[in-house]
Amino acid sequence: MIGHLAIPDGPITRSDLLLGRVVPTTSATLIRRSAALGAGGFDETFERAAGVEDLDLWFRLAAVGPCVGAAAVCATYVVHEGRDRARSRAELAALERDRERVVARLADVPAPLARRATAVMRARTARYWLLAGQARPARRAAAASLRAAPTPEGLVTFAATWVPPPARELARRARRTARARSVRR
Repeated sequence: MIGHLAIPDGPITRSDLLLGRVVPTTSATLIRRSAALGAGGFDETFERAAGVEDLDLWFRLAAVGPCVGAAAVCATYVVHEGRDRARSRAELAALERDRERVVARLADVPAPLARRATAVMRARTARYWLLAGQARPARRAAAASLRAAPTPEGLVTFAATWVPPPARELARRARRTARARSVRR
């Protein structure tokens, strides 16, 4: 899938990032080197070489200073669904552990926001499991999302874990087609 993420012009709050309302793209982000280093830089201790180190850094950066968005399209993001679909159970389990480490670091965030951020992160983890055709671990992650905080994303993801794979595939294709049409406009 090729697409453009909508980033609003103006201030972006830490809540916007934690709740997934804004998803920064590392390839289209400008940051002062001193700010990145001051926030600790990318954490290289995650199990997966690519997965959550960027989100972890953005969450930490937003905690110490302002973030500003620009709606101008600066990059085209390519999602390699084949890669996501081919992830092994071990890779997905490592990614899930890494994502849990990120939410565990939200100790300085007010409890209601931390619960919602955890719920969003777990729902998105469940979607990775679903993409790889692993409904049972996806259901477990989606249920954990709902236990953290009931969110629309968690509810939809949990429901999707019960949909038969052929129907999920039809829905995925319909979403991709709709996104492709919106990008062309």
